[in-house]
Amino acid sequence: MAAPVTTIGNKSVRKGSIFRLEKLYFDVDKTELKAESQAELDRLFAFLNDNPSVTIEVRGHTNNQMWPNVDFANELSSDRAKAVADWLVAKGIAANRVQYKGFGWTMPVEPNINAEGRKKNQ
Repeated sequence: MAAPVTTIGNKSVRKGSIFRLEKLYFDVDKTELKAESQAELDRLFAFLNDNPSVTIEVRGHTNNQMWPNVDFANELSSDRAKAVADWLVAKGIAANRVQYKGFGWTMPVEPNINAEGRKKNQ
């Protein structure tokens, strides 16, 4: 049996799939969500609010500009993912529905070969 499909914005999501949030922004080496992230956060909140059986894992990443400080990269990415999870919980999503994990620069969402790719990993 195929996994059920739900949508967030105009994108389809299946159980177990990875859905990348495109417009979450952080300053360099910071964990506070920037105001420009609000629309994307609101979309995620609405999706979770409309689909109360969904549990998510928020994944954080960094670019490779802090090489070779792997510990800082891992901590920063984890703290960024936690910032998103905390925001959702503060808005009323049950904490047991929101997990988070940081990957540092080990699983970039875009190649770290130019400024554009590094910004997306930030």
